[in-house]
Amino acid sequence: MAVRRPGSDGRRIVARAARKLGLLRSVRQSGRRAYFCPLMGLVEIKLFPTTYFAETLPYCFDCWPAEYSAWEAFLTRHRVRLAFFSASGSATEFEQRLPSMGSIWLPEATDPAVYRSGRSLIERAIDLLELGRRHDRFHDLIRSPLEKLGRVHLFERAKGDLVFPSRDDLVAGLADSRVSVCFPSSETHRLRSGDVETATHRYFEPMASKCIVLGSAPSELVDM
Repeated sequence: MAVRRPGSDGRRIVARAARKLGLLRSVRQSGRRAYFCPLMGLVEIKLFPTTYFAETLPYCFDCWPAEYSAWEAFLTRHRVRLAFFSASGSATEFEQRLPSMGSIWLPEATDPAVYRSGRSLIERAIDLLELGRRHDRFHDLIRSPLEKLGRVHLFERAKGDLVFPSRDDLVAGLADSRVSVCFPSSETHRLRSGDVETATHRYFEPMASKCIVLGSAPSELVDM
């Protein structure tokens, strides 16, 4: 069964208070039911209140080397017996850190059925798409030449500004793009990600949309 984030404002306040006081932890794992909980970063309140009475199976996204000690403490505090990691490097690390816990690499994926792939590349209006986080050195090299050629080049103009404001716009934009740029976080944000090179669903979205993917292929992607 999946865990849901505390719904009401009151429950969120209680969950945050319990976390700050060190009271958010596994107390008693009863029954046969376990709860699957995706965590985009260390958002511990997503386990409230389930962790008090049942086993939780976290799926850990954005688990980076700089925060491994915090993740280790979190997994120990909630008596996690089985955890999933979106990055194979992090799964390998926690096999060593917590040998009594099962650490499984569960790669990210996407459903091709929710994307559009029918238009040929020559019919598409967007020449180059840089979606989400940028590889600044690569971006600086290509921006001016593309402008001079009059190419349609979409990217985040200011931090926090979305290229496509809605999910529907994203699906339509990918279907109208010829080339989509993809680099792993280990290249774009090395201070955060360290040597953990992972393939996110951002690689699979343009594939499902039949774009040309330009950038670096993480070893995970090659293996898959």
